[in-house]
Amino acid sequence: MATTNILFVNDTKKVRKYCTLGGYPIFYVSDNGNAICPDCVQEDQDLDKEEQELCITGHVVNWEDASLFCDQCNKRIESAYAEDEATS
Repeated sequence: MATTNILFVNDTKKVRKYCTLGGYPIFYVSDNGNAICPDCVQEDQDLDKEEQELCITGHVVNWEDASLFCDQCNKRIESAYAEDEATS
């Protein structure tokens, strides 16, 4: 599947979880509009090319959504400024 919109750490195959400027948490968006956490993107990238299922079309900083969950694994996606809301 397409990997052109996945941010990697330097020249490695490790999927980036935070943007380089400011260190804000990011998530990825699939071709059907689903929010995908970096861990699920990494799992997909670790598969052989013909076994990969995700088609990533972009990446976005999660600024303030404390209730954003990964559509693949249902794990909460970290936010930049709403972490206090998520833990209370």
